[in-house]
Amino acid sequence: MTLIVSPDKATLATKLCNLLVSQSVEAVDARGVFVIAISGGSIPKMLSFANLTAAFTTASVEMNLSKWVVFLADERIVAADNADSNLLALRRDGFLGGVDGVEERCKCYGIEGFGEKSPPEIAQAYEDALRSVLPSSGGSFDTVVLGMGEDGHTCSLFPGHDLVKSPKPGKMVDFITDSPKPPPERITLTMEVLNSSRHAIFAAAGAGKAGVLGEIFEKDGKEYKFRESTTTYPCEMVRSEGDLVWLVDEGA
Repeated sequence: MTLIVSPDKATLATKLCNLLVSQSVEAVDARGVFVIAISGGSIPKMLSFANLTAAFTTASVEMNLSKWVVFLADERIVAADNADSNLLALRRDGFLGGVDGVEERCKCYGIEGFGEKSPPEIAQAYEDALRSVLPSSGGSFDTVVLGMGEDGHTCSLFPGHDLVKSPKPGKMVDFITDSPKPPPERITLTMEVLNSSRHAIFAAAGAGKAGVLGEIFEKDGKEYKFRESTTTYPCEMVRSEGDLVWLVDEGA
């Protein structure tokens, strides 16, 4: 695990995009595709088209999003044009909203085509889509980009919830109908699929995150490490089989 502190949120976003571009180049060179999951919250703004373009330029790499396959780390079960939709956030604030045609070049899976299905049916349909794609990347996500709430949740995995306490083995996408935060109905990637990823990146900014981060991490010389006493925060339970990077700002 690596924890990197940035002086501000803008610098954090730059580091996030630079890291993401590096991992995408690695994946495309190795397997011809970059399969990624992206959280909502402040993450889409950090992954704006301008920020991502700058990161490709810094890496001296052509920006070719046609090799990217994007899944939502979680999604609220609302219409795609609803303000609560994570897909809308990626289209409005993230790189999908950069220029005309970006979304056509970059394959992004939302839930807007699932009609009037129930939450369990939507979760299963999303898992079916994920299972159809993952073989192209060797059976796991190349990268999951995650945020955290002030309560320590990540994706739609909340502290003390059954999805965290009693996960279903082998399940990649699950549903929730009683989210502590509105809207109540959501789908989410499970801890199992998050932990099977090659790379997991957390991005956390702002003083509201400091309390939880202080319970999770401690200083070890010039570096940070997980505290020996574990917590029940879902964000701490993400221990990717590959590498795990936490990007935080000084406020957090």
